[in-house]
Amino acid sequence: MPKREEEFDNQTQELPVADIKAKVEGEKIVQQYSYPVIPSSDDQEDFMISIRATNLRRWREKLAEISENAIPWAEILLALTAIIFGAIVSAIVSGIEVSSTKGIWFYIVLPPIGTASLVSQFFVRHISKSRPAKIAEELTREIPNPENTPKRG
Repeated sequence: MPKREEEFDNQTQELPVADIKAKVEGEKIVQQYSYPVIPSSDDQEDFMISIRATNLRRWREKLAEISENAIPWAEILLALTAIIFGAIVSAIVSGIEVSSTKGIWFYIVLPPIGTASLVSQFFVRHISKSRPAKIAEELTREIPNPENTPKRG
């Protein structure tokens, strides 16, 4: 059976000691502790980039356009299309005649409305998907790329 001390690797690190200063102000003693900051390796290679506030405002406005919770028109049109074509199929299955008032509605009026709803749904979905991609492309062109920015100390 191995000894308990041999089971663990000693992975302790030395931490910097605090620089303690005490200042006496009348009857009060004020103590200050300061530690040296050791930045991570990512922070050591990091650098600052200056950006104008007007650019930030414009970028935030464009991002707000994408994140707005608007009415999902594509889904509403898809639901309407499904309901209309479901009604037409139900009319066919139930044997409603074309010459009746219901037949005129189910076989003559609803098919063009359902088709228009389906086509509209495709266009609305295309527009709602292409708009965020266009805005993201614009922002990618406008926002400075840190890889192409000279590092300044």
